[in-house]
Amino acid sequence: MGLRIFKKKLLLLILVLFVFVGVSQTNNKFYTTIEDYQNDKAIEDFEIQAGTWEMNLGVESFKIISLGDVTRKKLENLPSSFFTYDDVLLRNYNGHCYIVLVYGNLCFYSLYNLNQKQFYSNTIAGDLKKYKSKLLKSYLVKYNLLESYQKAKPKQEFTDDANSYFAKITARDVNYFRLVNGKMK
Repeated sequence: MGLRIFKKKLLLLILVLFVFVGVSQTNNKFYTTIEDYQNDKAIEDFEIQAGTWEMNLGVESFKIISLGDVTRKKLENLPSSFFTYDDVLLRNYNGHCYIVLVYGNLCFYSLYNLNQKQFYSNTIAGDLKKYKSKLLKSYLVKYNLLESYQKAKPKQEFTDDANSYFAKITARDVNYFRLVNGKMK
């Protein structure tokens, strides 16, 4: 069990390194909008206590610090849908935490506690839908990026396990989601 948790944390760390290098927002804070996140304008008097994410019978929750009081709150009772935790931007959607890997006209997410489950939305406020690579490929064809994407396929090294190779694939997809968003403007 310990090795499995270590691999999940390693995968999350790799994703964070590829996606969020250079982000200066304060950790464990809530943001009313994505623009507030970009401008580091956190909601005052609310903070997530570090290391308190929990899932109990499928219900996710955090301990929240507000005006000195600490209480455990389910996701539907959090002050905002956007927040930082574990040094990543998360979105609360239908009672689950999603890591925001890319946001723009086309957004890319992974489930917080199960990184291999990936989703997308049209705009940061849009409904999340299960991600399949054919979605990205359709945009790559539209913007003449498919050949470049195919050439950028990561090589699976002898030392790669399934999680580390998956992180490489995800990093490539993140890069191309960003390129597609740049073309959509």
